[in-house]
Amino acid sequence: MPIKDFLSQFHRSNQKIAKIKKDILIIFNDLQKKDLIDSRFKLISKTGKEAKLTKLSTSRFTEYDTICFYEKIQSKEIKLN
Repeated sequence: MPIKDFLSQFHRSNQKIAKIKKDILIIFNDLQKKDLIDSRFKLISKTGKEAKLTKLSTSRFTEYDTICFYEKIQSKEIKLN
């Protein structure tokens, strides 16, 4: 789902949308800190324009429609028991 479409479903003020964007960034940062996702992101616009980044910002959310990230399948050894 494009970012703008996702955010528009909340029908909130610009201030609330800004908070949602910040919360999304916090989640991505937490996933990076926990070594669950890679620090590379690819943003894609409706026209197909791409940007490759190592750090996301809320201003990029309005410029692009899709955020691609890379999950680390086995970031840490999982111990059973």
